[in-house]
This record gives sequence, structure tokens and C-alpha cells, in this order.
Amino acid sequence: MKNQKSASIFILITSISILGLQIGCEKDNDENQNDDGLTFTDNRDNQTYKYVKIGDQYWMAENLNYNAGSGSWVYDNNSYYATTYGRLYNWETACDVCPAGWHLPSDAEFTELENYLSSNGYNGTEGTALKATAGWNSGGNGTDNYGFSALPGGGLLNGSNSSFSGLGYYGYWWSSTQYSSSSARLCNLSYFLTLLYRYYDDKSNGYSVRCVKD
Repeated sequence: MKNQKSASIFILITSISILGLQIGCEKDNDENQNDDGLTFTDNRDNQTYKYVKIGDQYWMAENLNYNAGSGSWVYDNNSYYATTYGRLYNWETACDVCPAGWHLPSDAEFTELENYLSSNGYNGTEGTALKATAGWNSGGNGTDNYGFSALPGGGLLNGSNSSFSGLGYYGYWWSSTQYSSSSARLCNLSYFLTLLYRYYDDKSNGYSVRCVKD
């Protein structure tokens, strides 16, 4: 009887261990947590990105750097900039460029981010709270209170592949929200402003992308 009881306990423990292993294996193996926070890997090119939780949203903490071919550029056509600032995308490409499980944020999702910062002590300084503590020219660095680490990747006007401007001074991020047949909403951070500024611009321009988790 004692041997039967011991055998039953062994079987139960083994079953629990196997179940725990199965549950662990079902977790998305592209997401990890390290000493620096949360990361995920884009399976399309195996690049790894940091991401952070701000309020109820999960945001990439780096600009997307996926080479989508047509409709995406590296600032000044110099691959050196891609590692730090990611790539620039026209709006049509930006709408489809986020990896699986992520999407281009809508203007409403940028508004939710802005409202969360405003209601948590950063009313009027939302941009400062999002900007990285280094990398902005002319005293424009932020306090990076949430690990968003926004950097001034500049932009490309009219998709001309030659009219790059703003690196070190301005950061622009597309939203998925269309404003008109030729323009779409985006948000902007500037070296001389403490706000997160939202407006609209021509869809052919090249701007950065920060994806938000589905």
C-alpha cells in the first residue's frame, strides 16, 4: 500500500511537471524579459526591439528598422543612421510594415498615450517625458520617464530620396489615421518643444514608425 501511494505521488508530480513544461512552451518564444526590460524579435529579419508598457498600452521603445523595400528609406541613404534611428516610411508602407502581433497606432492611440502622460504629472511636458535623455541637439533632450526613448530621426519630404532633413532636431511618427486622400495624421516631437504635437502631413513623406502591441 505504501509503495502504491509513493508511486501515485510520483506520477502526480511528473504530470504537473510535464503540464508546466507544456504551458511554458506555449508562451510566445519571440518575447523575452531581460535586465533592460521587455524585448521581442521580428521574425522577418531577426531584429530585436525593446518595448515598454505605458498605461494600458505596449509601445516599441525603438523606431522600426525593417527594410520594406519600396516606400522605405534610411536617412541620407546612409546605413549608419539605421541602427539608431530606424528607417523612414511613406504612409502607405507604414500602414502595413509592423510585424505580426503589432500595428501602426491610430491617432486615437497616440491621444490615449498623450492623455495618460497628461494625467500622470506631465501635462504640457508630454514630449519631454517621451524624449530620450541624449541624442537631441540644442538642449532638446528629454527625461525619458517611461522608457519610450524617442529620438529625432528627421524625415524625407515627398519621397524624393534626396530631401532629408531634421535629424537630431525633430522626430515624426506616422499614425494609421487618414486625414484626407493625400494626407494622414502623425505626431511630432521637437528639440525646442516640451509638448507632443499632433497634426497631419502628406502621405508621400518619409517618417518614422513606432508600433503598438495588438
